[in-house]
Amino acid sequence: MTGLYIHIPFCRKKCLYCHFASGIPYDEERASHYIDLLLHEARLYQEAHGPLAFHTLYLGGGTPSLLSPSLLSRLLEGISSLFTLETRERTIEVNPEDVTKANLSLWKSLGFDRLSLGFQSLQPELLRFLSRPLFDADKTYTMAKEAGFSRLSVDFIVGIPQLDVFSLLSWIEKHRPPHLSLYLLSCEEGSTIAGLAKRGTFQTPDPDFQAQQYLDLAMKLSRFYEWYEISNFSLGKENRAIHNSLYWAYEPYIGLGIGASGFLSWQSFRYTNTVNLLLYEEAIKANRFPYGFQETIDTKTAMMEKLMLGLRTSNGIALNTIREWIGNKEESLLFTTIQSLSSYCSIDQQKLILTPKGRLVANTIITEIWRTIEKILGENI
Repeated sequence: MTGLYIHIPFCRKKCLYCHFASGIPYDEERASHYIDLLLHEARLYQEAHGPLAFHTLYLGGGTPSLLSPSLLSRLLEGISSLFTLETRERTIEVNPEDVTKANLSLWKSLGFDRLSLGFQSLQPELLRFLSRPLFDADKTYTMAKEAGFSRLSVDFIVGIPQLDVFSLLSWIEKHRPPHLSLYLLSCEEGSTIAGLAKRGTFQTPDPDFQAQQYLDLAMKLSRFYEWYEISNFSLGKENRAIHNSLYWAYEPYIGLGIGASGFLSWQSFRYTNTVNLLLYEEAIKANRFPYGFQETIDTKTAMMEKLMLGLRTSNGIALNTIREWIGNKEESLLFTTIQSLSSYCSIDQQKLILTPKGRLVANTIITEIWRTIEKILGENI
């Protein structure tokens, strides 16, 4: 499968924690011009790679739900004229304040079958802290469900000392959203909260506290959710995020818009577009891809990334895949490493997977396993 991601950078205001290419004030004329640029960029891919077929479509941001009916319709019509959309899933990220009967009807009519609802929190004091508007979670969720969106995903930010875990779990158990994404509050470079932390006006939460709160939540949710990826939970495999699963399965995808990333697996090529809107526009008008970063993936990098992405998921990575990499060389060394990390990873049905505890320190565990693979391969990698 191949995925198409489209980045919409407009927002009412920049959220405290956000480090993405976003926060551009919404204006109909500015947004219309940006849609023109997106379609021009899409045409560059059509000209370079022929009649591409996409199996998933994801509108992220920023706040895609800010787009007016005419602009959203024009974007979808333009994309449909350039590519074949054989979509198994069409997702749009939505802010709660944009969930109205008119918008729900619009999104449905344009073929979106999955909403990603950015609730972030249910607590008024935390919403204010996160720079998010207050909203009625019960009403918002029920409206979306009654509009016929059976594939709903809800985002929450956790790892916050003031989080009312009991109320959050109670709400989730009451509504049972088909999909949940839980993200730890972090101070990523480029976010407002990172600047506050550097100036000493915000105390970042203790990492051990965050890890324990996340693990407690995940284990409680696992009573009825499948914890299928480090940050994601679904009610059964049928409710997994198909588009995001492409990333973890090392499948190809194209990203359009500022800050968007793409992976052209048939060329072993990865890119991230510039986050600067002026540079983006300049490149598009010159009929150039607006890359801010690009790389060709060599064999070693591909191995490492497949290991990393596979171990993020409950599917893990097949031992036979690793055996293909290392051949018949010192397989015992690999199993010695795995045994030494038995609290953090295990072998189940010939797959290497992370334990719940291991998922919280995934980067460290993956690094240890990769170092062993590198040691086995030596100069032959």
